Amino acid sequence: MKERPIPNEGQIDFTDKKKSIYTFADGVRILKLRQEHFEKGKIEQQDAEVEIHTRLPFLLVPTGDWHYGNVYCDIDRLQKDLKEIEDRPNTGIVLMGNLLDIPQPQHFDSVVQNPLSPQEQIHTLHQLIKHLDRKHKIIAAIDNPCHEGHVWRKEGIDVLSTLFHGARFPIIHNGGVVSVKFPGAEYKVALFHQFGPFNSNFNKSHGLQQMQRLLLGGQADVVVGAHHHVGEALKTWYGEGKVRKPVVYIRSGSYKGAYEPDRRDLWIQLRAGKTGEPGGESVILFPRQKAMSTELELDMGLKVFDALTLQEKVKIGEVFTDIE
Repeated sequence: MKERPIPNEGQIDFTDKKKSIYTFADGVRILKLRQEHFEKGKIEQQDAEVEIHTRLPFLLVPTGDWHYGNVYCDIDRLQKDLKEIEDRPNTGIVLMGNLLDIPQPQHFDSVVQNPLSPQEQIHTLHQLIKHLDRKHKIIAAIDNPCHEGHVWRKEGIDVLSTLFHGARFPIIHNGGVVSVKFPGAEYKVALFHQFGPFNSNFNKSHGLQQMQRLLLGGQADVVVGAHHHVGEALKTWYGEGKVRKPVVYIRSGSYKGAYEPDRRDLWIQLRAGKTGEPGGESVILFPRQKAMSTELELDMGLKVFDALTLQEKVKIGEVFTDIE
């Protein structure tokens, strides 16, 4: 008897193959949940307000590019400058990024040369930041994709969440603005660790002035930039006519091979022919009327600040003098 032909002769069927039932709606639900969790876990914010309750001038020192942990770090000078600020009333710092020197893994020379490992850098510097925060000396900090960001890009570990754990002060996104409010005046301080394609090797404040014009719409009173290890403190006019106003532009220098002739930053010198420039640039903000004074060197900034503070104390009757 002739056999009946099998239907679909030679065909192979997979009868229990698992099929995906992961739909677009599922993707949207998970995305929204992850976005919510991501926002809740972030410590950074775009802008912030800081209230300072005083009748006397306030010295603000944007400081960064410490490169703590690097063999070229000017640690003695950094400690001296921070101590000067810590011991004076009405002074504070803004942390401008690259506080650490966690190297990119491909830069093997830095990996083996740095005296402190990344973990040692993070945990020991956290102690300093916590101490300064308890003393009410940190006004704000800024995030950045550089040395604090290398581990995030490679491993997804957020260094800033450990470095600034428990901080009272706000951590601002790169390009954010801190509104510093006094009883009689308010100052908008724009913070940039890096600032796009506008940096100039011939005009240190060019990039910051372009960010004031193109990004900030002229609203900032102080614009600060870091990253390139150059220092400058410039006060100049912005706008014209009724909207003309003074603006302070600060490049916040570095504490990496910038002070000791025998401890030059060879990482930069081998690439650019020179080492970096010192930090310590500052701006004095007046609380009862809007006025600013800026200095390049911290030592001079402290002298001017002390003199102006005494003058203001005389004006408000906190100090009595025979000087007419």
